[in-house]
Amino acid sequence: MIRTRAPAGGLVVPLAAGAVFGVLARLGDAGAGAVPWTVNIGGPWAVMAFVIGWWARSRSAVAGAVALLAAVGAKYGVQVLQGDIAPGPLAVRLAVWGLASVGVGAVFGGMGSVARRGGSWPWLVVGAVLALEAGSLLSGLIDGESAELRYEGQPAAKRVFAAELGLAGVAWAVAAVQARRAQTPSRPGAGGSGGTPIG
Repeated sequence: MIRTRAPAGGLVVPLAAGAVFGVLARLGDAGAGAVPWTVNIGGPWAVMAFVIGWWARSRSAVAGAVALLAAVGAKYGVQVLQGDIAPGPLAVRLAVWGLASVGVGAVFGGMGSVARRGGSWPWLVVGAVLALEAGSLLSGLIDGESAELRYEGQPAAKRVFAAELGLAGVAWAVAAVQARRAQTPSRPGAGGSGGTPIG
């Protein structure tokens, strides 16, 4: 079997991307307007793992998990450097979010690889997750609080949630296109592979 990425070298990009994402997420906590809302909802984190899995091709679940673990480590690493978290809460958050990162990163990373090969169902799942989160927050079904943020109808938060719903719509549209391609029979003698995904 031919590997598309070296076992160790293939994790450099997920580590780097995750670390950058985590640093930006922490710095975004102190941002204005829509920024802190964007970095404190789950959608962007899940999408990052999905994109990393798409890039990785092989070992995509591992790559997704590594990316999210690096993001969590970088986010709280910056918080430690800022002197803004005590050892006790730090240990708890690293354990909780680290465990969550492994599960979410592996699932969405794996789905990214399937989507790259032409699968439509991962796009449906991604769209559903984004829509569920945004809809639950907008409706008040989820009364979440993160980075001292609590949704109370703030316009900036509404814009972020609306964008998340829009992204869900895009994911569903891609799923529809992928499903249509998969159902299109190849034409004999056309010189192509029809609806068969490449890569």
